[in-house]
Amino acid sequence: MGNVFIYNKEFALECGEVLPSLKVAYHTFGRLNNDRNNVAWVCHALTANSDVADWWPGTVEAGRFLDPDKYFVVCANILGSCYGTTGPAEINPATGEPWYGDFPKVTIRDMVRAHQLLAEHLGISHAKLLIGSSMGGFQCLEWSVMQPDFAENCVFIATGAQAYPWGVAFNESQRMAIENDPTFGERNASAGLRGMATARSIALLSYRHLRKIAIPRLTRRKPMPQPTIRLFSTVCSHISATKAKNCAVGSTPTPITDCCKPTTRTTWVATGATWQRRCEASRRTRWWRASRATCFFHLPTIK
Repeated sequence: MGNVFIYNKEFALECGEVLPSLKVAYHTFGRLNNDRNNVAWVCHALTANSDVADWWPGTVEAGRFLDPDKYFVVCANILGSCYGTTGPAEINPATGEPWYGDFPKVTIRDMVRAHQLLAEHLGISHAKLLIGSSMGGFQCLEWSVMQPDFAENCVFIATGAQAYPWGVAFNESQRMAIENDPTFGERNASAGLRGMATARSIALLSYRHLRKIAIPRLTRRKPMPQPTIRLFSTVCSHISATKAKNCAVGSTPTPITDCCKPTTRTTWVATGATWQRRCEASRRTRWWRASRATCFFHLPTIK
């Protein structure tokens, strides 16, 4: 069920600026039990929204991973998003117009602090499960830094405690593509969309395998096909179609099943005993502690 939480107080950001108020869009599935110990909090990735069933099909169903008959599933849209939470498309009270490029810079910690306000509003002080992939995983890590006793079990999918040069380079290339769109910076909702489409195609190269792009029915046991004009055409068509889908105004987020396959670079699952890991977040290095945690790493062989 979709809801909106309004925080009618100033919300200070790490960059030093202050939002006059805060609106957080969120979805819940299932019911909170009397002991309030059946919470499964999902942190979504950059292009998703708060409706987990929308972008992670087959999980929020009876008998599945996020069974609403068993768990009270919560997912909040991140700060700065375009799916209901305060962001650049919202009205700036000071001007009466959308923020657009004037919207202040936000950090992962800012996003988590907004989640924490929502958790307090819902009367949630403890989660049975905290799970997130990609940028959602960053939020889970940061939340574990800020509030070590919040989650009993943590699942970090396709994420990491710090960014590496290869990933930073991909992100910078995407920013360059957006900024080189002649419409970038204009004060309208369609500004920079062509650049963003190109940026999205760059992003696909970092996590989408050829088997998924061109030949999804090909099994791992079969050899990869030889390069052909038809294969090249299929790949180009897939990239063009995907970037158009994800960058249209009001588009549906990319389902997690399209990008978080076992071929993703890193999967951390946290359950069990207390552990410590060095974590770099918001450009500061901290030692952090997550209660009841044991890490399992899924790392592909790199030759």
